[in-house]
Amino acid sequence: MSESNLLVQTRASLPLDPTLITPLLHRPGVLDRRARIHTTLSKDPLFNKSVKAHLSYHQSQLRSLRIARALLNLKTSEKWSEEDWIEAIRQQDDPMGISLHQDAFVAVLKSQGSDAQWAHWKPLVEAGKVTGCYAQTELAHGSNVAGLETRATLFKDGKEWKFRVETPRTESVKWWIGGLGHLANHALVQAQLWIDGECKGPHLFVVPVRDIENHRPLPGVVVGNIGPKAYGGFSATDNGYLGLKDVTIPVDFMLSRYAGITPEGGYKAAKHSKLSYGSMVALRAGIPEAVGWVLAKGVTTAVRYCLVRRQFGGSMGPQGVLEGETAVVDYASVKFRLVPLLARTYATILTGRAFFDAYKAMLADLMKGETGGLGEIHTASTALKVCVTEDCVAGLEEARRACGGHGFSAHAGFGQWWANIVPSQTYEGDNYVLPQQITRHLLKTLAALHKNASHPLTPSTAYLRNITNRLWSSQRSPVITPSSWLKPEHQLAALQKRSVTLLLNLAAKLKAGKPWNAVTYDCHTLARAHAELYICTSFRSTVSALPDGQVKDFLTKLVNIHTLHTLVHSSLSDLLEAGYINPTQSRSLKEVYEKLVEGVTREEMVLGTDAFGFQDWELGVLGREDGGVYGGLWEEVRSEERGREAEEARQVWLSGRDGKAKL
Repeated sequence: MSESNLLVQTRASLPLDPTLITPLLHRPGVLDRRARIHTTLSKDPLFNKSVKAHLSYHQSQLRSLRIARALLNLKTSEKWSEEDWIEAIRQQDDPMGISLHQDAFVAVLKSQGSDAQWAHWKPLVEAGKVTGCYAQTELAHGSNVAGLETRATLFKDGKEWKFRVETPRTESVKWWIGGLGHLANHALVQAQLWIDGECKGPHLFVVPVRDIENHRPLPGVVVGNIGPKAYGGFSATDNGYLGLKDVTIPVDFMLSRYAGITPEGGYKAAKHSKLSYGSMVALRAGIPEAVGWVLAKGVTTAVRYCLVRRQFGGSMGPQGVLEGETAVVDYASVKFRLVPLLARTYATILTGRAFFDAYKAMLADLMKGETGGLGEIHTASTALKVCVTEDCVAGLEEARRACGGHGFSAHAGFGQWWANIVPSQTYEGDNYVLPQQITRHLLKTLAALHKNASHPLTPSTAYLRNITNRLWSSQRSPVITPSSWLKPEHQLAALQKRSVTLLLNLAAKLKAGKPWNAVTYDCHTLARAHAELYICTSFRSTVSALPDGQVKDFLTKLVNIHTLHTLVHSSLSDLLEAGYINPTQSRSLKEVYEKLVEGVTREEMVLGTDAFGFQDWELGVLGREDGGVYGGLWEEVRSEERGREAEEARQVWLSGRDGKAKL
C-alpha cells in the first residue's frame, strides 16, 4: 500500500535541526538513557504495549504485577541506577502501582522521614522486600486533609511507646490508594495524631499491611482492590482500599524529620506548621511537566497525521486514484487548533520543568530546616495543577478530534492517554476545591498590602504590588497598533490587570456580605488567571534567557502565540469589562494573534513536534515518524492474534444457529 508522504517531504526542508531544541526540553542524559533502557525492555515480550488495548481490567492488573516484578529483577541484574529504574517505570506509559511506589511512597519516605528512618527502610526498599503506597484519601474525605478521620493514638505498652492506628468508621476507610490493591505491603498513612486525648493534626505513619513473606493481609488489616475506573483509565493501577482496626506500630514508624515523639511520650512539634505540606507538594510538583509530555504525544500524533491525511479538493487520476487532495493540516480549522496546542505544550513542559527545579531547591532547604520557600511552592503548585490538568486534558481531546475518525481508534493512542490524565483534574486535590487555597492566600496578601505597601511578596505574587499604586486602577492599555501586542510588557501587563481585577472583585463580594460558599466558583476563575499569568511569565523568562539565534526566534514565536491565545480566549471579556482595553484594541489583539498562527509553516509544526524526541514505540500508529499510517493500521488489524480472535468469533456466532448458543 502506497501513501503520498507530505510528512517526509516537509521534514526534508526544516528551518533548523530539531535536536538543537530537544536539550531544552529534556534533562541531560534522558534520551540516551531512554534508548538504552528500551533496548533492554524490548527483549522481553512482556513489555510489548500492543496487547494493552485488548486486555480486560483483571488481565491488565495481572500484567502490571508481572511487569513490576520483572522491573525489580532487572533493577538488580542490570545494576540500574535510580534514574535508570525510574526511566524503566516511566516507559510503561500507564500509571502503575510500582510507579506510585517510587514517586509517592519512596519519595515521601525519603523527604519526610528522618535520616535514621530512611537508613532503616532504604535497604528493604532497594532489595524489593518493601513495596509501598501513599494512603491519604478516605472514602468520605479527599482534598480536605484536616478532615481525615483515620487516627493514630499514642499509648505505652510496657516500657515502649507505640501507636494504635485505626479507621473508626466506614467513611474513614482509605480509598483510591494507588498500588494498594495488590502490590504494596506497606502504606504511608496520613492519620490524625492523638496524644492524651488531644488531636495534633495529620501526620504520616508507616503501616505494614501485608506480610512480607506470604503477602497476606496482616491482623487488623482489611485491604483490597476498588475495581475498574471510568473510561478504562488507570487499568494497570491497583487502586485499593484500606481498613484498619487496632493495628499497632512502633513509635518510630511515625515519620519524624520535622515532628516527633519524645522519649517521655511528649509531642515535639515541627518548627513550621505547614511542613507536612511537603509530602503533598511532592506529588503535585511533577504534574505540570508530566501532563505536558502526554499532551506532546497527542500534538505530535495530530501534526504528523494531518500532514499525511488528505481530504477534498482533488480529482480522480487515470489509475482510479484521487490526486491533488488538500493536506488536512492546511485547513484553517485544523491549523488554528494545532498551532496553539503546540505552543501550549511547550509552555507547559518548560514551565513545569522550571517549577520542578524550584521545588527541588525548596526541598533541599526544607531538609535543612529552612521553610521560607514552602508557601510559594505550595501555592504555585496548586494553581499550576488546576490550570495545566484542565488545559492538557482538553488539548488532548482537541488533538484527537483533529485526526478525524482514526483518532478514535485505540491504535492512535489517544484513548489511553486521555483516560489516564482525565483523573488528574480530581486526584491530588479537586480542581474546584484547590482554588480556594490559592484564593485565601491571595486575599491574605491583598489585606497585608492594604496595611503595608512594602509587605514582602513572593515571585508569583509580585504583580500584586500594583494595587498600592493609586493611579494603577485607572490605567488603560497603551497599545496603539496591532504590533504593540507583541511587546512582552503589554502582554504581561494585561494578564496582571486581569488577575488583580478578579481578585479585587472577589474581595468586594466578600466585603459586601456574600458567604464564602457563594464565591467558590469565582475562586476557580481567579486561580486560573493567576496560573495563566505564572505560565506565560515563566515561559517567556525561560526563552528570553536563551542565546540569540534561530532556536530562540522559533520559541519566541511560540511564546507570543501562547500568550496572545491566553489573552484572546481566556482574558478578553475580563479586560473589556474592566475597561483596560477598548473594542479597537480587542480587534487588534485578535488580528495579530491570527496573523501569528497563520504564519506558522508546515515545516515549523514538524520542527516543533520532532524536537520532542519521541520514538515510534512511544506513540500510536498515527504518530509514526515515517508517515506510514495506513500501512501501519492495515498491519495492526491483520496480525496473527487478530486472526485467532476472528476465528473464535466465527465459531461463537455459528454455535448459536441451533438455538443453543454457547458461552
